[in-house]
Amino acid sequence: MNKICKLIMEYLSKLKMDKDEKYNEKALELFNAKKYEKALKYFNKAICIKNDKADYYRNRGYCYYEMKQFELGDKDFDEASMIAEIENAFNSITDRFFCYDDYEKYKQILIRYKNDPRFAKRIQDLL
Repeated sequence: MNKICKLIMEYLSKLKMDKDEKYNEKALELFNAKKYEKALKYFNKAICIKNDKADYYRNRGYCYYEMKQFELGDKDFDEASMIAEIENAFNSITDRFFCYDDYEKYKQILIRYKNDPRFAKRIQDLL
């Protein structure tokens, strides 16, 4: 792919990004430029919009680490781990869909988990 096509593809992909993703990307640019204070502001904005993305907490944790705010970094790494665990557990539930030949059988699996506060909102969306 030539350079112009590559630039166009990058531009189009950025247009499709949600606001939280744009903030996270801007934060990463600032982080890589070692502008940690500014990066932190953008990581915070991304987390305020979408607080269930492990990567956002992990990225902010690295930023805190570089700023020598180790306790805050540790808290973010812990939060990222918990979100990732929940995400993996939810994926295990939804992956069961492939084991059933019809939606009604799968729906019974979802109903078993719908009262679990970790999954309630997502499962309600699937039902």
